[in-house]
Amino acid sequence: MLSKILLKNIDIRELYFLKRRESKYKYLKDPLFIICIITYFVNRFFIEPLTIGKIEFFNCYLNDIICFPFWLPITLFLARVIRLRGHDNPPTFYELSFFLLLWSYCFEFLGPSLGKYLNNPVADPWDIVCYATGCIIAGVYWNYEIKRDCSRIAGNN
Repeated sequence: MLSKILLKNIDIRELYFLKRRESKYKYLKDPLFIICIITYFVNRFFIEPLTIGKIEFFNCYLNDIICFPFWLPITLFLARVIRLRGHDNPPTFYELSFFLLLWSYCFEFLGPSLGKYLNNPVADPWDIVCYATGCIIAGVYWNYEIKRDCSRIAGNN
């Protein structure tokens, strides 16, 4: 009873930051990461062979959309293991932004400029749009649970 009275006086933003500090990011056990692994293999071995030349989305863009929620948990897990990441919270806005810019530059500018060494990759600006879409979806998903818990605790169902 006393905790509910105290929580009523705490601003929802303060509660969000308190909850964010205590929440644990699941890295390689994250449900979105697991969904992306399954999506990649289903697309690669079942959908793409059936739709070659027919549906461009599956052949060109689906893997770009799931790139971010697939690779970021692996990257952050490795950063945590080698102690470059000092917390186990969900990815922050700055982490999401940094890796979106870094990977967009590497995959769409640096890679194609080194094409003769990397199996001739092609720069496609729509890939960056797909990376950003995957980044936004993943960022919202990874932070949604925290906000939902804060609203429930504060009594704002």
